[in-house]
Amino acid sequence: MRTAFMLKDRSDQELLEGVWAAVTRECEDVAVVIAHLAEMDKRKLFAEEGCSSLKTYCLEALHLSEDQAYSRIGVARLAQKFPVVLEMLADGLVHLTAVHRLGPSLTEENHLKLLEEATYKSMAKVEEMVARLRPQPAVPSRILKVSNAGQDRRDGNGLFGSGESSAGGPGRDAPEEHAGPSSNQRSVVSPLSPESYKIEFTGDAETVYVLRQLQELLSHRVPNGDIAVIMKDALIERLKQVQKERFGKGKRPRQRPEVSEKEIGQSSESRYIPSEIKTAVWERDQGRCAFVATNGRWCSERRWIEFHHIIPFAWGGESTVDNIELRCRTHNAYEGELIFGKVLRKSKVWALPATTRFETSESTAGRARGEVGMGVSGEPTGFKTSRESRTDAGAEVAPGPR
Repeated sequence: MRTAFMLKDRSDQELLEGVWAAVTRECEDVAVVIAHLAEMDKRKLFAEEGCSSLKTYCLEALHLSEDQAYSRIGVARLAQKFPVVLEMLADGLVHLTAVHRLGPSLTEENHLKLLEEATYKSMAKVEEMVARLRPQPAVPSRILKVSNAGQDRRDGNGLFGSGESSAGGPGRDAPEEHAGPSSNQRSVVSPLSPESYKIEFTGDAETVYVLRQLQELLSHRVPNGDIAVIMKDALIERLKQVQKERFGKGKRPRQRPEVSEKEIGQSSESRYIPSEIKTAVWERDQGRCAFVATNGRWCSERRWIEFHHIIPFAWGGESTVDNIELRCRTHNAYEGELIFGKVLRKSKVWALPATTRFETSESTAGRARGEVGMGVSGEPTGFKTSRESRTDAGAEVAPGPR
């Protein structure tokens, strides 16, 4: 094995520095490849190498995949018009796929502005830019049956297409046949314009049956059986239900039992977090993990979100708005391991008295949250919220939208 691949003995800092150096080299190398292809395309050197086109040369001589060849040739031809593309690729400001997608929209007048707007943007954001620059018409609502052979067949009763006669009344023309997605295609959400999106997914027979029932039952409200309208209403109702389950919206407040004063370090008997506190924390953190790394980077995760006690519940941390922040599952577990330690967590050492817990895990907790110790009154000290960390770093307190 090459020495460059043997990373087992590298320190954490060496790994971080190494990956940054490798990505920097990769960006520069990609830009150099694009520059070479652009010059070869100008000189038609592929013909001298026995290839009929630059694409053939990339596939047969350079052994690139079709996707790699397609994107690199497209960007190489853009670079002939706009040399700044090479500099931005080499500096890692934009990635190859973003430049390729934006290519048809770039002109002498707008290319600098658009490339600057695409700097450090994810593909989802780039696709939104493309939809704004080149809006597409809305796609017709339809359901297509995917056979085992990969051929799509439309439902015989004509119920599912929003423009079909049986769904919308007499005199309506049936839509033309469209090829549906293959059975192994992933769900797709792609913008068509700033206000419209194309959504594709593969459902099972039960999904189709339920949708048919909804179209029939809602025919007085949605005469044409438009799938988009029905799905939107269903998703809104489902969201309300999940919010009620997650935050107790619409429920009667749960009566919390009165808890007598306990000894310092002892936790309350219930981990219950009132719904009004959950709602306040969720809105304050904008439904996003509030973890902030030592370098000031906020976690951007919005899935697998959990409620995290800043001062651990096991150490007497209360379920208050100030003591609770949102964490994704990864960072909730990560901070637990920093405070309690992997071995300590597995052995459930948090059941020990508070003084013992701090003595055994103070070193790891101190590295994670600042120096943690016991105050004069015996209460935990030194914990810092992510909001305080963001303030110390000079950032805004509330995480902005993604």
